[in-house]
Amino acid sequence: MTSDNAENGAVSSDSLTWELVMPTSRQLLEPPPRQKQIGAALKLWLAPFKPGTVTLYLSSLRDLGKWMDVAPVEPEIAGMLLELDAARVRVVLEQWISSSRGRCADTTLKSRLSAILCWLRWAQEHGLGGPGAVQVRHSLVTDTPSVDLIDVSKVQDKLHALLKSQKTGDIRDGFIVAFLAITGVRRSELSNIQLEHFTGPAHQVKCRIVRKGRAIDAIVIPRPLGELLGRWLERVPWAPEKQGPLLGGLDRSRQWVNKRGLGAHAIYGITKRLGLGSPHALRRMAGSWAIQFGHHGRPADMESLRGFLGHRSLEATHRYTRRAGDSGRDIRHGMAVKLLSSQSEES
Repeated sequence: MTSDNAENGAVSSDSLTWELVMPTSRQLLEPPPRQKQIGAALKLWLAPFKPGTVTLYLSSLRDLGKWMDVAPVEPEIAGMLLELDAARVRVVLEQWISSSRGRCADTTLKSRLSAILCWLRWAQEHGLGGPGAVQVRHSLVTDTPSVDLIDVSKVQDKLHALLKSQKTGDIRDGFIVAFLAITGVRRSELSNIQLEHFTGPAHQVKCRIVRKGRAIDAIVIPRPLGELLGRWLERVPWAPEKQGPLLGGLDRSRQWVNKRGLGAHAIYGITKRLGLGSPHALRRMAGSWAIQFGHHGRPADMESLRGFLGHRSLEATHRYTRRAGDSGRDIRHGMAVKLLSSQSEES
């Protein structure tokens, strides 16, 4: 390029190439406003979750993006889903799940699908658009893992043995077992309870439970469980402040309580050590008891059972009735005896 061209204001080929490339470069380096908005929304959506849940949800978006051949940028794939209607999202997710069978366990795929559906619901609820709640047809395992039902008398005997003791550790463990078996809460829900979640007079204490999926329930604590709660709180140094974790750790003597709190994994270890299986086994025992006897001997209806277990949908509650184990056999046996015993005697 000559100096005359430069003086006349002409643009060199190098300058022209630079001007053409720059907008593209800026677009690659700086996300568009919509992607920035989605990125901020993702942070807000994930804020209440624990680190493990955040990792699972982000990996679910990345896996879906990889399958769709989209760069593994979470805001991009999350935003793309919001641009589709419910029918297209359903087709995409069904094909994604179908193509992923074999390389991932069904439980993993189910968790990833739940993460995507959770994002879609949250985005619509917070004004970001999208299809909202989507019903995806899939053949993943929908039943809860097989859990051996615990006999109520076994739990009762264990509780009596623990509560006869004057050791702080035994009182705490007895309270944990009783709370899980009576309320049917999940171990994570129990570990998250703070003292400030309890309200009301001593004869009608209420407890705020943060359910799975961040839904909040207020449950009334039965009087016997409330008395056991009071017995435990007598050993908790920070109880008078009415702030801090409900459950605390113990020293080696199992006599003195510290304020480190007790996580869900520790609760699992306690029930296993006591020979009661997992905390979920106690939750299933509570659900089975409600199915059989409910209140004053009347079986609980499905809506009441759904509320008791803290499920968002009746589909999850129905799994408890389909997998009632020995209790289901006992119910059928009892009905057969009731209906057919007189007939067999006559014959």
